[in-house]
Parts: sequence; structure tokens; C-alpha cells
Amino acid sequence: MEETLKCLSLDYLNLLINGQAFSDVTFSVEGRLVHAHRCILAARSLFFRRFFCGTDPPSPGLLSSPRRSGAVPTAVIPVNSVSYEVFLLVLQFLYSGQASVVPQKHEPRASCGERGCWHAHCTAAVDLALDTLAAARSFGVKQLEQITEKQLAGMVEKASIEDVMKVLLASRQQETQQLWSTCSHLVAKSGLPAEVLAKHLPIDVVAQIEQLRLKSSLSRRPSFIQHHQLDLGGPSVDVEDHRHKIRRMRRALDSSDVELVKLMVMGEGLNLDEALALHYAVENCSREVVKALLELGAADVNCPAGPAGKTPLHVAAEMGVGMELERVEAIGVCYGTLGDNLPPPAEVVAMFKSKGISSMRIYDPNHAILGALAGSGIALTIGPLNQDIQSMAADYAAAQAWVAAHIQPYVKTVNFRYINIGNEIIPHPLAQFILPAMNNVQKALFSSNINHIKVSTSVSASVMGASFPPSNGHFHDQAAAILNPIVQFLVAHGSPLLVNIYPYYAYASQPDQIPLSYALFNSTGVVMRDGNLGYQNLFDAMVDTLVAALEKAGGGNVGLVVSEIGWPSNGGFGANADSARVFNKNLIHHASKGTPRRPGVPIETYLFAMFNENQKGPAEIEKFFGLFYPDKTPVYPIRFV
Repeated sequence: MEETLKCLSLDYLNLLINGQAFSDVTFSVEGRLVHAHRCILAARSLFFRRFFCGTDPPSPGLLSSPRRSGAVPTAVIPVNSVSYEVFLLVLQFLYSGQASVVPQKHEPRASCGERGCWHAHCTAAVDLALDTLAAARSFGVKQLEQITEKQLAGMVEKASIEDVMKVLLASRQQETQQLWSTCSHLVAKSGLPAEVLAKHLPIDVVAQIEQLRLKSSLSRRPSFIQHHQLDLGGPSVDVEDHRHKIRRMRRALDSSDVELVKLMVMGEGLNLDEALALHYAVENCSREVVKALLELGAADVNCPAGPAGKTPLHVAAEMGVGMELERVEAIGVCYGTLGDNLPPPAEVVAMFKSKGISSMRIYDPNHAILGALAGSGIALTIGPLNQDIQSMAADYAAAQAWVAAHIQPYVKTVNFRYINIGNEIIPHPLAQFILPAMNNVQKALFSSNINHIKVSTSVSASVMGASFPPSNGHFHDQAAAILNPIVQFLVAHGSPLLVNIYPYYAYASQPDQIPLSYALFNSTGVVMRDGNLGYQNLFDAMVDTLVAALEKAGGGNVGLVVSEIGWPSNGGFGANADSARVFNKNLIHHASKGTPRRPGVPIETYLFAMFNENQKGPAEIEKFFGLFYPDKTPVYPIRFV
């Protein structure tokens, strides 16, 4: 009997497949005609029955049709708000009672970049299922709704967390309780901190996720919601107060009142990154407002938002305002202290300010430097010594003590941007301790109600398994074992990866293969091709090699910060003041332009180093990377803005 019914269903489906045969109604969807049969559609769908009969018609919107008085619709019926693919799926179900709401295996899809994908639970499959669910509800096809909900529930078990959150919001809007329950539990189990969830989901939804975590003991650390004393039971005065702060902040930005925003940050605890203040300012305000907001030192240009993880730098690049952000954020300088003749920290900070250098990297928690930075607004990258990382990994109390000693006393006066756990440790044996130490430091920051500082690690080019062409870039096996989990940490916390790259050493080791002009940004045309991408300088190629490696490790949206780069003025082959001047000058102008793989996205870059340091080693050349001599005179002329 079941086989007979199936055959009958297929007979009906053949009518639809055969196009105009016996058809008496034609729809136009996305410029394509679909021929169908009114009697079948009306028998299977109350929506179509009402539409064709003209009595008690359904709400307008999906279909529009010219009518003759007292007659059925004439001419071609335009279908609105539904894609051709989804409309055909709905009709196939009405004709046969069967439908597969997943794309064809290996079929190229715009929303799926993976070649040969089976589309079982990728973004393309989720999008098609969500569109089908919405269409089934609109056309009143309850059975198709139920089938699609069931398929979605299976997809989200293996889908990306971004797609799970997308389904979560759709299930909330369409009031599909079972799907909501499945997705909310998956998000709760994801481990994403609440402050990250708040960038993708409404705050009341985040509150419900946090409530689930508390009920099921999934919450492992204090959350952004708890820090703001929100009632996790549902909408509350505090939730509304948070929304009200954001509305006030936006009104202040609209009227160029950055001082009011500053008061909200200092007096009311407004977190500009959580409020997406910089995203809003870049999209809606003048460049002067954006610059003033950045100069508060409380907003991060690398803060990702939305499922696509766009940072303010991405938004600025899309809108053509990257240069303004570059002047404030893109170029920093590393301040090393391995010298016995260096100026005191207060004089160094004064030099940073007078030269217009807005960002600094230091290599140990030097309290004299921290004290000198107080109130300067200079963004700071800091980190523990490599030898301290093992204890911070093994003992949360050690990480907590480090934060209490070196961050908490200065957090209100020093503009901390990144905490760097480990400088070029990977693939050293100590590398196994990096991620546990990162987790412990992040936990210590949250427990101290410090939410704006990003935790990361810095790596050198030695982590690469291949670097030519850039698209072939990947981490070698030993490094990947350490870095792949770290990349997931960076994704979860919206942190960038810090990379130390030196085009000088690449050039000096292969001068017969790498032209000096290519290393110094002086090439007049494309030197290397990688598919449809062309490279005119070695810097772009080195950065894009790391970008490709990040993509392969699941970090396609992770930002890259060039935490060390420089050219020596003495001490080795090709090391001279003129080449160093040309390299650094061209790099400063180039940093805002992005790379072929990430065009238009400015690269936050730290020049190495502020001074020639006479105690660096072991190689003699390491003493001569400074932009300035210890007496504060320049090694060569250089401008930072």
C-alpha cells in the first residue's frame, strides 16, 4: 500500500516536472517561469485555495496577481520574497508529499566556499533549510514545516556556531520551541563567553543562554552579563538600562559629543567594544568623531562583530576611511630595554607622544614604564616573561597574581590593549603551556571585571610548514598541534594572532632569489603571482602566507597583528641605514592598504625597535634595529604620521 501511494505521488510530481503539460497556472520567480496546476495546489494548501478562489484571500505579500472580477487569476503570477529554489521545493512537496531541503551534493553554492562539499550541515544547507522553513510557514504547509524543523535540528548538531546562532534567532522569531531548545543548549555548551555572544545575539537571548549555563553547571567563569548585574531570569530593568546606555551613546556620537561618551565610560562603566561604539561611529559619524573616540583609548579597532566577525577596520576599509584609522592605530613601536645607556621611561613615553606613535609593545611588566604610561593614552601590548608561563599554566592562582600585580593597579590609567602570552615559543617545548596560561589569564581578567584586554600569543615565521605561494601557507605539524587549539581560543574571544615577521632575514638569506626592491616595497609591478592575486612586496606575501595558514586552522576571521618587524641599520649583509629608512618609511605608508588576500584591511604593525640596544644578542646585528640612538637622536629620518 505504501509503495502504491509513493508511485501515485511520483505521478503527480511528473506533472510538475513536465512543465506546461496540462498546467493552468504560471508563476514567475526570480525571472523564471514555473508551470503548475491549480487543482493540486488548492487541494494541498489552504493558502493557494484561498488565493485561487478569491474568498477570504491570504495576506498579500508572497503572491501578487491581476484579477478579473469573479474569476481566477490571469496572466503570470509574480512570486515575491521567495527564491526559485525554495518555491520549487514547496511545490514539489505539495505534489508528492516528499522534499529534500538540502542542496545537491558537491553543487557550487555562493554561501559555501568548500570545494566538493556535501552540504550536509554547511552554511549553504542551513540557509536553504531556514528559507524553506519560512516559506512553508508563509504558504501554510504544516507538514513541510515539521520536516524542515527536524532536518534543521539534525544540521545544527554539526553546524558552525555562527550558523547555530542564526538558527536560534530564526526559531525565536518563528516560535519553534523544539528548535529553540536544541540551539540554545548548543550555544550554551559552546563555551563562547557572554561578551562574544552579545555581539551576535540580542542581550535578552544572551541572558537566557547564561541562565541555561547556570542551571546545567556549564558556566565556568564570571560573565559579562553577571558583571553588569543583569537578572538572568529574563528582561529586566538592568537589561533595559544597558540598552538605554547604548541609545544615549549613539545620540552623543551623532552630535559629536565624545566627551559625554568619555563620561559614560569612566562614570557608568560603559564598555565601548560591547556597545560596538567604534563600528557605529565608523558607519555613521565624521572622521573627527572616529579619531576622538579612538583617542579615548577604550575601543579596539580589532573588535569583531556579527557572524562575519567584521572589525571596525573592515568597516572602515569598505567605506574608504582606512587612512584615518591608520593614523591613530596602525603603527606602533616595540620598546625593548636590553641596553645600559637607554633614556628613562618617562622620556621614552614623551618621545612616543611627540612623534605621534600611538601604540607600544614592551616585553616584561616593567612598572617604571607602566607608571610613565599613566594617562598617556598610548595603547600597550604587555606580557609575562617566557620563563613564567609554565607556572601560570599550571596554577590559576599564579595567573591571577600576575594580573593583580601588573594589570589591576594600572588598568584605570594605562591603555592596555593586548596581553601576549609567550614570545616566539612555538615550537619550543614550553609551547604546551601557552594555551593553559592564556585561559588562566583570561579567566583572571574576567574575574577582575576587566573585559577589554585581548589575550594572545606571538609567533615567528618558524611555525610555517610552507610559504610559497602564499595560498599554500600552513602551519607545520608540530606547530599546528599547538596553534590549532589556540586559534579556536582567538576565535572565541575575538583576539588577533600576533606575528613577528622579518622580510630582512628572508632577503638576506636568499638575495639571489629575492630582489631588494621587492623586500623594500619599491617594486614597480607584480613580482609574484598566486592564482589571480599579484604580489609587489615581500611583506604582503609573508602576511598572506600566515592568513592562509589561519584559514586552514579554522581562523579565517582572526585578525593578524604584526607585533615585530624591522630592518637593521648595521651589522650584516644588506643592513644599512638607507635600506632601513626606505623599508620603514614604505611600511608605514603601506600598513593601511591591506594585502591581496585581505585588501583594504589595515594591518596593525609594530616596528622593531625604538632604540639600538647594546646588550641584545647573541648575533651582533640584533643591536642595530633601533629607530633612535640611546641619546634619542634618530638613526635616520622617519615620520610616523
